[in-house]
Amino acid sequence: MFGKIFFYTVLLCPLSLCSIELMKDYFDYNAEKPLPTVANDFVYGDGTTELTTQINEYDNLVAGKPIQGSIFVTHDSKNTVDVNSFRLGNKELKVNLVQNAPMSSTSSIEVSIYRFQLDGLPVGVHTLPPINVKVGGKEVQALPLIIEVPK
Repeated sequence: MFGKIFFYTVLLCPLSLCSIELMKDYFDYNAEKPLPTVANDFVYGDGTTELTTQINEYDNLVAGKPIQGSIFVTHDSKNTVDVNSFRLGNKELKVNLVQNAPMSSTSSIEVSIYRFQLDGLPVGVHTLPPINVKVGGKEVQALPLIIEVPK
């Protein structure tokens, strides 16, 4: 298995480097202008923020019992997270800050981690509305959460 992964990596890596070189002109890249700070396809230096959510201990969900979740807000440290603006759809969502973690010692990008709790749900598959928050005065939205509560 490891041999196949190594083989494909060695085989395909030069192709992706070639395609970057070929696409450079298509995107009108100017070597005199430095590229922005990019992480996960988001440009954080201009105020863009990434918001992701997850359910903690997904394997231990029980019908009717509270559901614990986490929210990860990746943003420029100059843009503050408005803790009172978290919403699940149109409803207020109470969160607790776990920590603010810098991406690196040389970057202004940080990840703010929050915990939340939802009321228990009945057995079945549930699609929760997206979680929203204001960061640096702009509203950011995560993808909807799909939760399956087993029998």
